[in-house]
Amino acid sequence: MCNLDFNILFSSQDPAATDLTLEATGKDRVMVSFTYPSDNEKIRIEYITVETQAGWRIKDVIFHNMKDLSLAEMLGRRTPR
Repeated sequence: MCNLDFNILFSSQDPAATDLTLEATGKDRVMVSFTYPSDNEKIRIEYITVETQAGWRIKDVIFHNMKDLSLAEMLGRRTPR
């Protein structure tokens, strides 16, 4: 069982986006911002990357609309039984 109940690319169970922007915010960080068309909620998701011999990889994802929770934190929690 997994601790996620949403699509991590959209921080939602109903993926949709308008006004999508991507911005490099540091050597190893990319901020993705967009608006949900259904309710105009602004979403900010930050991707932390690492360069490997095989190329750039995503190390963690920070969901700023979810009290800055990270994907690594969510996946590391114990799942309810």
